[in-house]
Amino acid sequence: MKLELKFVLVNFNNSLLTIDAIKSIYNIKGIGSPFVIIVDNNSKVEDYEILCNFISESNYGAVLLKLNDNVGYFKAINEGLKKMYSIGIDMRDVVVGNNDVKFSDTFYEFYSDKISELSKYPVISPNIITLDGVHQNPHVISGISSFRKFVYKLYFSSYYLSVLINIVAYITASFTKRKDTMLHKKSGAVLQGYGAMYILTKKFFDHFEYLLAPVFLMGEEYFISHQVYSNGMKIFYEPSLIVYHREHASVGKLYTKKMWKITRNSYYIYKDYL
Repeated sequence: MKLELKFVLVNFNNSLLTIDAIKSIYNIKGIGSPFVIIVDNNSKVEDYEILCNFISESNYGAVLLKLNDNVGYFKAINEGLKKMYSIGIDMRDVVVGNNDVKFSDTFYEFYSDKISELSKYPVISPNIITLDGVHQNPHVISGISSFRKFVYKLYFSSYYLSVLINIVAYITASFTKRKDTMLHKKSGAVLQGYGAMYILTKKFFDHFEYLLAPVFLMGEEYFISHQVYSNGMKIFYEPSLIVYHREHASVGKLYTKKMWKITRNSYYIYKDYL
């Protein structure tokens, strides 16, 4: 039976990026006619209409699911998964993530070639590369130091302190930044994959219906890691699965202090998983 990839992407007020992502999916070599569902997180009317018109006028066959409220990132993905269950989609090999991405045209070829190994894991993290060439995976390979946990505690104790920590981190990045992503050429099990994109295999759906989604936004890496590892399984990073990421194109629409507050709310939950 031919391998079939499915896609669930989340749109929020940036339909032009979503349209680019849809086009890149259908330009993947060997992909055929994949099932693609776009979950719109209650975008502005004019933005939603752009996306709606594109999907209705194109021949791609993508499904558009509009939510009445902005429920957040993982919760929106779960709404897409719920829709897939309701129409009888075979729940395996489901690519889930942000809309601000483009897929390498070899994505299907390499996934298909490595399916026997990848299917041993519930969650696959692809090789996510920003437009300026920065690799975002592997995000965390084997844990977070006590010092970094202490810095997180300080960071979320005060917004103004977080600004200062960001400045110091920027200045000292050459020797304080985590080095995990330097190992982006090596496949293997990782503690966390970057939250912009995951592939959920049949093994994921054998154990879970949905992603663990206790928060609105941010900290997704911690929650999916906890969901997988607390059930005796691992996340696998595969460098041949290349995804190009316009990092934080949607998050950038939020105010900085608002973003910090959202992240802090997530931290209060995921800090127990550190």
